[in-house]
Amino acid sequence: MSAFADASFLFAFYFPRAASEQAVAKVESSQDAPLISSLVRYEFQQAVWFKVWLQSQGQPLGLSETAAQSALAAFDLDVEQGLWVVSSPDGRASLPVRRSWRSTTRRATEHERWTLCTSPSRFNSVRPNY
Repeated sequence: MSAFADASFLFAFYFPRAASEQAVAKVESSQDAPLISSLVRYEFQQAVWFKVWLQSQGQPLGLSETAAQSALAAFDLDVEQGLWVVSSPDGRASLPVRRSWRSTTRRATEHERWTLCTSPSRFNSVRPNY
C-alpha cells in the first residue's frame, strides 16, 4: 500500500525545514511511490507561488521566484519520472501526468499573476447567477 503525501509533506521534501530529513527518508524507504492527488499537486503549486508573493510583500518567510521555479521544475520532473504518483478521484493512478499550467502557458508577469489571484472579479465568473 502506498503512502499519501499532502502539500506540507511536499514542502518539507522540496524546501529545507524541520521535517525535511524525515520526508526524504520516508520517500527513500518506501517501496512504492507516494500518491498525491491532483488537488494536492495544485495546492502545492499555489502554496509555492503564495510564498513568492509573501517575499514580494517583504515577509521573511517568503521565497524568491527563482527558488520557486527551481522547486516546481524539480517537482514536475519527479512526477514525470514516477517519484510521485498522481491519483485520480476514483483512486486509480494516472501516469504520465500533464505538466503544470505554469510550465505550459506563457509566463505571466508578477503583476498579472497577483492581480489574477487577488481580483474579486475572478470569483464573479464562477458564481452562478440566481
